[in-house]
Amino acid sequence: MIGPMFHMLSQSSASLDYCDVEGGTSGINLNDTGSSYTWSTGCYDMDPLFVDPANGDYHLQSAVGRWDEAINDWVADAQTSPAIDTGNPVGGIEDEPDPDGYNLRKNLGAYGGTAQASQTPEGWSLLCDVNNDGMVDFAEFALLAAGWQQEAQSPADGDFNVDQYVSALDMVMLCEEWLGTTGWGAP
Repeated sequence: MIGPMFHMLSQSSASLDYCDVEGGTSGINLNDTGSSYTWSTGCYDMDPLFVDPANGDYHLQSAVGRWDEAINDWVADAQTSPAIDTGNPVGGIEDEPDPDGYNLRKNLGAYGGTAQASQTPEGWSLLCDVNNDGMVDFAEFALLAAGWQQEAQSPADGDFNVDQYVSALDMVMLCEEWLGTTGWGAP
């Protein structure tokens, strides 16, 4: 790691949701007392596998396809970025390309939600993997149980189908993905 990725100003605060921070929480520098941050849902520390950051190409590598501005066409890479399909499940996929129908969540990064977003391989993500640890397990069950039969704002509240209420429909989704693993995550 080169150095902290975030520098917090005096008396500032931030909530980090659905982000990839190099160094994890050690990648955040609290410059002064009174500064604080919340490391929240969906945050992790993994190499995002940008194509060529030294030359300003922040597209995410994808074995099934990513946009190459130099040739104005799609190309396949040898590996796939863990930042593909790990954005906020509420954010929607907007204009992201999805020729094979595997895109479940928005990509992180500069091209997430755009027509140049890198494509998702089969089995790469799970809708209920809210904490982006690569597996649907008791962490997600705890979210569902805590929000059971209550109004909710997001999958982080146990509302996996994003209908603003935690119900049996969310339990069905959780059961369908239970102990499933992502293409990049837990073994």
